[in-house]
Amino acid sequence: MPRPDLCWLPTAVEAAVLLARGDSDAAAPAIDAAAAIGGDLGVAGAEATAASQRMLLMMLNGTFGSLATLLESTFDPLHTRNDIMAVYGLACAQVGEISTARRVAEALASRPCLLRPAGTTWPLVAMAAAELAWASGDAALGSRVCDELSGWSGWGLSMYGVAYLGAADTWLALAAAAMGHDRAAAELLRSAASQEERRGAVPWHARALEAAADLSSRTIGSGGNVGRRWST
Repeated sequence: MPRPDLCWLPTAVEAAVLLARGDSDAAAPAIDAAAAIGGDLGVAGAEATAASQRMLLMMLNGTFGSLATLLESTFDPLHTRNDIMAVYGLACAQVGEISTARRVAEALASRPCLLRPAGTTWPLVAMAAAELAWASGDAALGSRVCDELSGWSGWGLSMYGVAYLGAADTWLALAAAAMGHDRAAAELLRSAASQEERRGAVPWHARALEAAADLSSRTIGSGGNVGRRWST
């Protein structure tokens, strides 16, 4: 009998591909199917994978900001996990709660290490922290992201292998922009857009192009820099 994870993986990968293409209508039932299969077979990581894929679906559907209310009670500058804090801060920025987003950004930037403590969710932390640094104009957080993510330039980031989170160069670009390094950010965004186009990652290609347009207008801190659609 095949290993349980090998029975679950094809469906989880199908959901990941649909998300990367921006097909939210087809991705939703695929995510549910993978979660059901993984749950029935007792696959370790299936529940976490489904949660990460549903979060990406929220990005595509424009409902990611609803996490600001859901996660508000979890925020503790000293004790909240980096991944939850980064997601909460980004959600706050998406719904225009910029003062809260700035407090979260400051708390994240004060952590001794940003990505390593997050374990397998570090790509999520990199993405959300970069978006948060850009939206809040937090140069310190941008610097942390650049320092810890620079070795991944040219690569795509994925959580659990089945939740694609875009090109590292997109997040390095937003982090650089938060520090005021516009020229470097623009070059990184050109690289990211080219990578995403080759990969067929429609929403992430759109995000790189949108970020490039936002960079040219330099409206850091207004809340308008955060990805508004994450889709085509």
